[in-house]
Amino acid sequence: MTIIDRRWIDGRTGAAGRIAGDAVLADLSRALGNIRHVKGTIFETANDRIIGRCASDQYLLPPEVHWSTYEPDQQNRLAREPSTSRKNLSYLFITLMPDNGSVAYWLIPASVLTAAVSKTKPRGDGAVFVRIHQRNGRTFLFDTDVTAYRKQLVLDVEQRNRVAMALALGPRRKRRSQADDPPDPLAAVPPPLHMIGSENRIDKVSIGADGTICLPQWLRQGLSLTQGMHTLVFVDGQRIVLQPIRPGEYKRSRGISKGSKAFDIMMEERRREREL
Repeated sequence: MTIIDRRWIDGRTGAAGRIAGDAVLADLSRALGNIRHVKGTIFETANDRIIGRCASDQYLLPPEVHWSTYEPDQQNRLAREPSTSRKNLSYLFITLMPDNGSVAYWLIPASVLTAAVSKTKPRGDGAVFVRIHQRNGRTFLFDTDVTAYRKQLVLDVEQRNRVAMALALGPRRKRRSQADDPPDPLAAVPPPLHMIGSENRIDKVSIGADGTICLPQWLRQGLSLTQGMHTLVFVDGQRIVLQPIRPGEYKRSRGISKGSKAFDIMMEERRREREL
């Protein structure tokens, strides 16, 4: 029986994500052998070097089944390390699905990922948003079919209970005092999109005079959007993201707005409101 000598311990992943990461590493160890933690979310076996990313499907917009980032600089640094040059470099994308008590993951060779994101425009810091979406029962990394790399695990009762507790307690956690154990990022991501009876619904809208857009009634009702509500608007790759701002959510918005001016714009808008 193989043993994982260290857990998925990266504090940025969050408590629920670490549980999912542990479950996946345990499953992978059966095929790859002993998995050793290197640093952050980087792991290795005798023949492999693995870069991990973990997300939750509670914060995905269908048909997306995974959303994270790819950092070419990180890959280049690892490639220059003598120990990595002799190993197979892969990316491990994990999606926790707490509602059905399971975890999906993709172990994708770095060469496949690099080719898939080559036509995608990077962010200002050089990173690329990685999106895996589902279509006709198959999963695609942009336009590359990665179904063959996908596997799904069913969490046991104890794991499901731990995930539920981590998600329930996460938003109410106090600020941590240790620099190497930051707050749970699951609490820093915008809330999930709940569309009333319209999980996979997509409507076509037109851009009117002065850039005005009329949102469909089902979307306004599903998200409780009202006249005069403030929103963040920013570019995410080829998508325009409209994020409603509700009381107490400005802290949450920092996670998704990282790397853009959206958060600063929102705070400036709040300052103006206080002056009125």
